[in-house]
Order: sequence, then C-alpha cells, then structure tokens
Amino acid sequence: MAWLRCVEANIAGPDGLPELPKSDPAWDCIAKGWKWIVLAQEVEDSTPTLPSWTQMALNSGNSIGKAIGELEVACLMTHFFNQAFGLAQACQNASQGDQRCKESIPFIAIYVQKFAGGSPNFPIIKFLSRFSQQFNATLLMGQDFFQGLTMLDARLQAI
Repeated sequence: MAWLRCVEANIAGPDGLPELPKSDPAWDCIAKGWKWIVLAQEVEDSTPTLPSWTQMALNSGNSIGKAIGELEVACLMTHFFNQAFGLAQACQNASQGDQRCKESIPFIAIYVQKFAGGSPNFPIIKFLSRFSQQFNATLLMGQDFFQGLTMLDARLQAI
C-alpha cells in the first residue's frame, strides 16, 4: 500500500523515484482501489485447510517463480500438524505445489515431528526460518540427508 501511495505522490524511495508508466496495472489499483474477497468465518470452520491452501495456490502463481524449498515445506508441516493432520495427510497437502524437494517431503515431516520442538510452537523450525530470512540463506539438503537424519537412531552409551 505504501509503495502505491509513493508512486501516486511521486515520492522517491531509497532507490530513487519509482518509475511506473501510466499503462502499468498498478495505476488501476491506485485510481479504482483494490478488490478484496472476504469469506465468512463459517467457511473456514467447515473447511479449516481452505485459507492455507488458497494462499499456497495463489502464491504458486506469482511471477517470481521461486520453488518451495525444504525449510518452507517444514514450515507448512508445522501448520498442518497444528491443525491435527496426521503424517500422511500433511505430506499429501505439502506435496501440492512447486517443491524442489518432493522426494524429501515424508522425511521432512518426520524431522518436524521428531526434532522441531513440538506443537504448537515448533521452535526449531521458527528459529531456522528467521535465520534463513535474516541472512537470505537456504540450502537444499536433499532426500539422502533427511532420510539419514530422520532414520538415525543415536543413543548415547556409557563408556
């Protein structure tokens, strides 16, 4: 919103003046407003996954073309587990999109269940997500890594 107001008022930002030709669709938004579709609470109550599914579907059509990575899938898993989905349903829901890590999804789900610190907060996933955003760092670990990590039975033995 603020960006649109700056464009309309011809206010310079940190990168200089926003150059937006009058033919750009953003000018329709400035002149006519922004159309919103609001669903009643009863819709979400009857279909709890609708808001997250709609958001995922709309985001997948963005022109950015960024495929969903393992950390984003882990964040989705925390959302699904908080809505009391089982492992199979959470994996199926998370598989509906453009993921770079489709084959890792079942192992990411197990990782979230075992090592993320538990519902409802999943503090490890929240920390990793904030860290990734702060330093703009993501790394695709791969199926072998997550499979090995989640299936590892590391028990400490007294010497």
